[in-house]
Amino acid sequence: MPARVACVILLALCLAGCGTTPARPVAIAPVERVVVPNGEYDVEFHSQWAGPVRGRMTFEATRGGFKANTRPGVAWDMVGGIESVLGPIFMPFLFPRGMVLVWSSTLPADDAEGRTVPGEGTIGVGDFESLRVRTQFASADAPITVRLRDGRAVGVMTLRPAEGDAPRAAQRTDYKALAQRTGELLREHLFDRRLLETPAFKSAWKGFTRNAGVAQDDAEFLFGAITAFRANLTTSMPLLFPRSTPAESTPLVEGLTDLVRPYRVIHDDKTGITTVRFYAFLESAAVDGAMAEALEHEPRALIVDIRRCPGVTLASLRLAALLLESPASVGVVFASARREIADLEALPVGLPTFAGVWSSAEASRVEAALGAEGVAELSVAPDTAASGRYAGPVAVLTSRRTSASAELLAHVLKQSGRALVVGEPTAGRPMLGREFDAGQDWTLIVPSLDHRPREGPRLNGRGVEPDRRSGRNAPGTAAGMLLERLGTSTQ
Repeated sequence: MPARVACVILLALCLAGCGTTPARPVAIAPVERVVVPNGEYDVEFHSQWAGPVRGRMTFEATRGGFKANTRPGVAWDMVGGIESVLGPIFMPFLFPRGMVLVWSSTLPADDAEGRTVPGEGTIGVGDFESLRVRTQFASADAPITVRLRDGRAVGVMTLRPAEGDAPRAAQRTDYKALAQRTGELLREHLFDRRLLETPAFKSAWKGFTRNAGVAQDDAEFLFGAITAFRANLTTSMPLLFPRSTPAESTPLVEGLTDLVRPYRVIHDDKTGITTVRFYAFLESAAVDGAMAEALEHEPRALIVDIRRCPGVTLASLRLAALLLESPASVGVVFASARREIADLEALPVGLPTFAGVWSSAEASRVEAALGAEGVAELSVAPDTAASGRYAGPVAVLTSRRTSASAELLAHVLKQSGRALVVGEPTAGRPMLGREFDAGQDWTLIVPSLDHRPREGPRLNGRGVEPDRRSGRNAPGTAAGMLLERLGTSTQ
C-alpha cells in the first residue's frame, strides 16, 4: 500500500476515534427559567413551503448548553454504498459516528441590560460546514427559530419528549411503501422513461430503496433519497417532501417577520447596478416582488443571478415578461408520451399554444393544461403595463447549477438579445417538474416535461452557452460589461 494512502486511512481512523461522540442523557440539575432537553425527543421542523419534517434526536446537557444527534451509524449505512475508493475512507470524518444530523447550542443568558438573549447554536448534516444553519434556543418547550447564516429565518423546530421505541414519524409513515409509490409514479410520468433502464438510474433506485428500508424517520428517509439520487443521476432528480397543513405549521411560522424569500436584492451604490439573486422560481407574485424591490434603487443596469437556481416552476417566464421588449418563443414542452417530438426536424403544426405575460393565474393554468394535454408551445409577451417592468441593460449569471425553468429563462433572454449571459453553461436539464400525490401526506415532484426550442439545437446535455465565460468573478465580469454598454469606465 503506498505510504500516502496509508496516511490517509490512518488520519481517517484517528478522526473517527476522536470526533463527535453521540449524545448520552445525563442527570442534570434544573436550570433556572429554562427547560434544557435531555434524553430522546421527537423533533419537528416547520417551514412555509413543506413539512413538518419529523425526526428523533438524543440530547445531552453540556457545560452551558447541550448537544444532540440522530441515530449513530445510519449515515454510514446509507452512504457506504457509493462506488468510490475515497468515499468509505472519509465517511467517518464527514459523518462522525455515522450521525446524519448534529446539533449543539448554548443556553439563554441575560445581557447587560437584563434582557434574556436566546441561546445560539448550529444544526446540520454531518460535519459539512456548508450544510449547517443557525438555531436560536429559548427553551425545549418553546419553538426554536432556524436561520440561515445571514440571519434570515427559514422556519422553526419544536421538541416533544419521545414516547415509545419508534419515532412519531415512523408511526405515521411506511417508508418502504412510500418508496414503492415513488417508483410507480416515476415509471408513469418521468420525462424520458428510457432513463429507467440505464445503469445510473438502476443504481440510484437500488440505493434509494435500500435506504428507505433503513430509515426510521423523515430526516433519515430524505437523507437516504438525496444521497442515492445525487450520487448517481446527472439528470434532474425527483423531489420528495411531506405536505404541510395550515393547522400544523402556519401558526408556528407566521410569527416570523424575516422569513427567507426565494430571492435577494443587492444594490451597489458605486456602480448603480442592482443584482437580483433568485434561489428558485416558485410563483409569479414573488418575481413581481423582487422586481419591485430592485426598481426602488432606480438601477442603471440589472444583474439577474440564477447561478444557484433550480428553476422549479414556470414563474421564471414572468421575469422574462418584465424584461422583454418584444414577444419571444420559449419552445415546446412535452411529456414522455409525446417523445416523438424530440426527434422531429420540424415541429408539427397545430400544437396547443400559450402566450402571455405569465401572471400567477396564467402560469397555474398552463401548468394544469400541460398535465392534461402533455404538450404545448410556449411564448412570452412583454408586460408593458406592469409596474415592475425594466427597460435598462441586463446581464444574466449562469452556472452548471442553473437548471429546469431557470434554463428556459436564460435561453429566452439570450436568444432574444435582451440580456448578456455571463458565467458557465447551464446544466442542460431543461425539464419541468409536476407534483403528484405520493400518499401518506407526501408529495413527489417528477421531472416529467421535456423541452426543445422552436429553432436551433436542444439544450439537453448542452445547456445555454454564455456570451462570456467566467468563473467566480462572473458578477464582476458582468458588471464591467454592463458599464461598458453604459459608456462608463470600470475604473
